[in-house]
Amino acid sequence: MEFVYTLFFLLIAFSVHEFFHAFVADRMGDPTPRLHGRLTLNPLAHIDLLGFASLMLFRLGWGKPVPVNPNNFKNYRVGEALVSISGPVSNIVLAVFAVFLSRVFSPLALLAVISFQLGVFNLLPIYPLDGFKLVGCFIPRRF
Repeated sequence: MEFVYTLFFLLIAFSVHEFFHAFVADRMGDPTPRLHGRLTLNPLAHIDLLGFASLMLFRLGWGKPVPVNPNNFKNYRVGEALVSISGPVSNIVLAVFAVFLSRVFSPLALLAVISFQLGVFNLLPIYPLDGFKLVGCFIPRRF
């Protein structure tokens, strides 16, 4: 049963993460995620099958990246930073929410762990993770 919960909670955590990238990009003025059908919580829009299979087999995987055109942002750096941080922050908020709900439904503690790990991992400043883009927003362009 733990495998089924893990699978389900991974779908939720990845979908929330990618949805918030799309949502923030859309709010910052970029219609690209909306045009690509990514402004949804539907896991089918956000799951990369190879990345998800890799995650299940090797504990390291990925979702389908949200297409974003930062040239549509009024402020390129602010837009890029907010879109980059939105995915990890959404996972950490989901983890906190799941912790409180786990008092009623104990398997949600697993969602809290999965979501927190996904959020923190994505903050690492390693390409192609969100942390890499986030750090890039604070480095002068000439570098």
